[in-house]
Amino acid sequence: MFRALCVVFALAFATAAHAGVYEYKLPGFKAAALEKDLPVADILLAGADSVWIAGKQSLWNWRLSEGRLTKIALDEAPQKLAFDGLSVFAAGKKRLFQYQVATKRLFVYQIPGAVDGNAVAFGGAGDDLWLVHARGLFAVDRYGKTLNPMKRLGFLTAGDLAAYDPAHKKLWVARGKEVSAVDLESGAEPKTILTVKRPLLGLALDAGQVVLHTAQSVLRLDAGTAKTRKSIPVQGARKLTAMAVAKDRHAYVFDDYLLEIFDVEKKTAHSFKLGIDGEEGVSRLAVAGDTAAMLVGDRVRAFRWRP
Repeated sequence: MFRALCVVFALAFATAAHAGVYEYKLPGFKAAALEKDLPVADILLAGADSVWIAGKQSLWNWRLSEGRLTKIALDEAPQKLAFDGLSVFAAGKKRLFQYQVATKRLFVYQIPGAVDGNAVAFGGAGDDLWLVHARGLFAVDRYGKTLNPMKRLGFLTAGDLAAYDPAHKKLWVARGKEVSAVDLESGAEPKTILTVKRPLLGLALDAGQVVLHTAQSVLRLDAGTAKTRKSIPVQGARKLTAMAVAKDRHAYVFDDYLLEIFDVEKKTAHSFKLGIDGEEGVSRLAVAGDTAAMLVGDRVRAFRWRP
């Protein structure tokens, strides 16, 4: 009976019992300071204790264990965030900001040719970091503090989901109910790979696969051949609202605020009921260690779980 309650996907892995969940809270005056910079555009976790937040005008760092909130003022609204292990990158319409965590130094890159258009996504990691912008695909040179144009893009719009796969030189785009791929080596136009029945809500790359999700299912495509590898339905009446995919674990949040953590190596899942009321829903999810940060409505919430 308990297994039937906990299993969220029709997958053959063991499911653990609901366990304790602790929510981190900012002191009232700090929460009020952050609220003045709403809405939040993006969040990320740089380790299990450090939440980075892209506000309406500033970059914020919330150290969870200390309850400390730090503001880094920017001269442009940040839209997308990335972490390369040393620095947090915040991309806007015209500029890319690099904040070195250890030295607390801020560097600014101009996005070539960016008069208008939005930052859409980051790709890669470490020295192999890429920015997907409506104006083009750029390689981030954090040593030379420049952005090197790799491909002009004129078809991306606000609301597009995108992921760049440097291994196969492909840009993947999800828009509405369609999944497209751009072969950057051939220079061909975007090619529609798949059309699904319901709007696509998430897109990520994982171990040679493209992972997408709608409210009712998770889809996996082979990144090289673009063939569908798996279609995993969400069981019951739940709807999947957000996912976070990393090398060692995958995380999913549903409309009833159930958090599902899947351990890739152990092939086990743990589910946790979050103490969230209301019907705002989760639009962003980030996971590191035993911590999950998420955007619920227009506010950032952070939880630690104990299996």
